[in-house]
Amino acid sequence: MKKLLAAIGMIAMMSSASANETVELMTRFSTSSVIGQNILQLVNAMNRAQDKYEFKFASIPGAGGESAYAAGFEKAKSGSKIVFISSVSDFTFGKIEFPHRTWNENDLIFVSGLFRSPAAVLVAKDSPINTVEELVDSIRKKPVAYIASNVSSRSNVYLAERFIAHYKLDHVKTLKYGPVPDIAASVVRGEADFTVFSVVDMPSLKPLVMATDRRLETMPEVPTSKEAGIVNMAINPMSFVSVPSRFPELAKDVEGIMQKVCKDKEFLDIVRARKYDVSNACMNGKEIRAITESEYQRIVGNM
Repeated sequence: MKKLLAAIGMIAMMSSASANETVELMTRFSTSSVIGQNILQLVNAMNRAQDKYEFKFASIPGAGGESAYAAGFEKAKSGSKIVFISSVSDFTFGKIEFPHRTWNENDLIFVSGLFRSPAAVLVAKDSPINTVEELVDSIRKKPVAYIASNVSSRSNVYLAERFIAHYKLDHVKTLKYGPVPDIAASVVRGEADFTVFSVVDMPSLKPLVMATDRRLETMPEVPTSKEAGIVNMAINPMSFVSVPSRFPELAKDVEGIMQKVCKDKEFLDIVRARKYDVSNACMNGKEIRAITESEYQRIVGNM
């Protein structure tokens, strides 16, 4: 019996010693969202790519992402390994909205790009309107027109403001909704004339123009706001991976892992199937930091 207990103890010690270190992927997105499902696939791909860490999905919604960062940094202070799924808007609109936050981009190491889901000007799929010019003409003929939106989608609100200002559509009123499906339903039912929102969140709507500088590989037929000549109606909606700067070794390891993940066909095919653009998947941290800084200066200059 003593020998049996000793053997069991040795096995337990060996299992404990060989267990992978747990790392939480912290994000504001829930598993019920499309991007949350992509992040779950990212976790799987990161675990396939190595055997040193066990990456786990950790969703903390609220406050436009500030809750996830606050919780993540607190865990990092206690020594827990954390990886953030960040987005450019966290360092542009987030910095504007929360000027007294207790952290900034210098507390993070930007590691690798992920994917993009640009916004678009959208109408109902069965609408006879097929171009942004036709939409503007239709709006101008009405005494009052409506756009569906929600206050939490700060980048989409900003883009809608740029669209309305460019065409001087001062009689457009905003219908504010909570859940994203309610925004699409409003447009489908004809309560709202249009919306400006992420295309992957609105599969029941028809995009007229993308709020980008270049066309999407997943929707090459849809023109961009730059092509349409709409001034300042473009932002970079890129998501990326970052690590608290107190974990430089982890950041280096994650960088190597992401170099494999960004070429993982299984992962990329799943993301593309959800209409996400993955052209920035292998972008490095230096490039990402340059984008966030230039994007912040451009947005502040237009507000």
